[in-house]
Amino acid sequence: MKKTLLLTNLVLLTGLFTLLSAQSAQEVLNRMKAKYDATGAIKATFSQTMSQGAKSRSMTGTITMQKSKYRVETTDQTLVTDGKTTWAYSRQQKRVLIDHYQADENAFSPDMFFMKQSNRFNVQKLADQKVNGTDCFQMKFTPKSGDAVMKETLIWIRKSDNMPIRLSLLDQNNTRTLITLDNVQKNPAINAATFSFSAPKGVQVVDLR
Repeated sequence: MKKTLLLTNLVLLTGLFTLLSAQSAQEVLNRMKAKYDATGAIKATFSQTMSQGAKSRSMTGTITMQKSKYRVETTDQTLVTDGKTTWAYSRQQKRVLIDHYQADENAFSPDMFFMKQSNRFNVQKLADQKVNGTDCFQMKFTPKSGDAVMKETLIWIRKSDNMPIRLSLLDQNNTRTLITLDNVQKNPAINAATFSFSAPKGVQVVDLR
């Protein structure tokens, strides 16, 4: 957002800086997307913290991504999609929910790390930051549509290889979700069963298709 300045020369300088900043933001985004297109699959560990006001809860797990396919494993839950079907398994509830996969750019998915639908957002490059000692670009995305689920998304992109390693999501209820990737493996060997799921014996299966 531009600040109102009284002096004409400062207005011109501010306008020039904004233009250069926007170009830089697009360049960083293009390099990140090129990394996405060139990488067949990614596997990583992750930590996630959800906070609203003084309340927060955290979890850790592993994530494997391959375009629209992904598998997320935590202590209690497994979430899997093959791009057509989604399985959500809760160990605590001993229940599996099966549904059609729906690509929704307004909701969270691992694809958001690479802002595949970035044309739906206003993009801004913020001040560079370090994530766990690693130099990163910091990008801010705000939706152009007023009915988006997420009202702000921040992504930290590792400078050394244009890999996004941290994602911060702020939804309309002011709940912030912070996800940090670690031990990122590019193009790991993936078992054919990674993006499918078979319910364990004795688990309730709810098919919503």
